[in-house]
Amino acid sequence: IIVILDFWATWCGPCKASFPAMKKALNKYEKEVKILFVNSKETAKDKLQAVKDLMEKNDYPFHVLMDNNNEVFESYGISLLPTKVVIGKTGNIRHRSFGFRGEAELLDELEAIITILNS
Repeated sequence: IIVILDFWATWCGPCKASFPAMKKALNKYEKEVKILFVNSKETAKDKLQAVKDLMEKNDYPFHVLMDNNNEVFESYGISLLPTKVVIGKTGNIRHRSFGFRGEAELLDELEAIITILNS
């Protein structure tokens, strides 16, 4: 299965702006792709509560992993948020996507890379 790691934080405007598109991607590719939302570089006092509040307020059904010590962030060599890391079926990183340019661009990019990795 293809895995997408979406690194984000509650203070990151572009991260949150990408979430409606990511919700669409989650629904579209739920059978062939596992999307994990990795909360990293979080500055909220109560990190878990800040994440829960954001998910509930916007009705996001995301599987969020709490990277409280930024170990996952650092192990993948991430330097900015948001960053999406696409891991192919063999477990190798096949694509990295930085920032957020817009919903159509994000969905087109994900569709292209998923199509390539599934062929």
